[in-house]
Amino acid sequence: MSFRVISRDVCSSLVWDTIEEPDVDFDEFVELFSKTAVKEKKQPLSDTITKSKAKQVVKLLNNKRSQAVGILMSSLHLDMKDIQCAVLNLDNNVVDLETLQALYEIRAQQEELDKIEKHIKSCKDKDDSKPLDKPEQFLYQLSLIPNFSSRVFCILFQSSFSECMSLITRKLEILQRVCKTLQESETVKKILGLVLAFGNFMNGGNRTRGQADGFTLDILPKLKDVKSSVSKDDLNKLGHFSSILTIDSRNTGQTLHDGFFRYELRHNRRFQSPPSWLCHESCHAQTIQNGQRGGPESKSLRIMSAITFPATS
Repeated sequence: MSFRVISRDVCSSLVWDTIEEPDVDFDEFVELFSKTAVKEKKQPLSDTITKSKAKQVVKLLNNKRSQAVGILMSSLHLDMKDIQCAVLNLDNNVVDLETLQALYEIRAQQEELDKIEKHIKSCKDKDDSKPLDKPEQFLYQLSLIPNFSSRVFCILFQSSFSECMSLITRKLEILQRVCKTLQESETVKKILGLVLAFGNFMNGGNRTRGQADGFTLDILPKLKDVKSSVSKDDLNKLGHFSSILTIDSRNTGQTLHDGFFRYELRHNRRFQSPPSWLCHESCHAQTIQNGQRGGPESKSLRIMSAITFPATS
């Protein structure tokens, strides 16, 4: 087990000073987690054969992208003037939120827009020039709406702001309970002690990692990779094995699976760090604000300022 050892001098000021390695019968541990011979995996025959490259056709939009834009166009029973009016006035009465979301997702990327504009300039003042296909024309007309992406984002952000705040609040409450549990729970200390004991046993012949007084916590997520030779649900994982021993020693229903841990295990989710929840939309709003800096204050910027900045104060 490759955990990073903390020296005894440093341990005196950390939680490891209060943790003792328990007496453990290592016979079952050796039976479960002893290393077995690994069979060599051969490469499939199909992977050794080189695939022939298909010929590529030069288009402004590839076939899949052109088809997606065409399907959206055929589903919209609106004029471009309706879309422009809705975006400029930040009004979703004529164009609903679902349609605005679809338009925002289908909008032209910069690379596509560069190709379209280059084609238009090259065909200017030419009698024999070929017109753009309908999907390309549609994306180009959307790009002509002033600040199309920023304005549509503001409308969508305003409509989902309350729901996003509720979701973030719930996650922060769970995180708060987790922090309290980690600070006060004796179960946490017992499991750390067991992991320390197992690690010292497995690293017994290693001068660098053996007989450690503590370890850095970055090893904990890797415990799921330390598996036994017996495959039975999660019982073959070292982390689960340690928690079962802790439950047996305490004979109580309160375990690390309570609260956040139980939620994460049941739903197979891992929470992102809180700053990414709180800053994602605010940073996007700040980008819009920086893009508008130096010009007249738009209605979209005022809405974003009213929504975002009081919430982060």
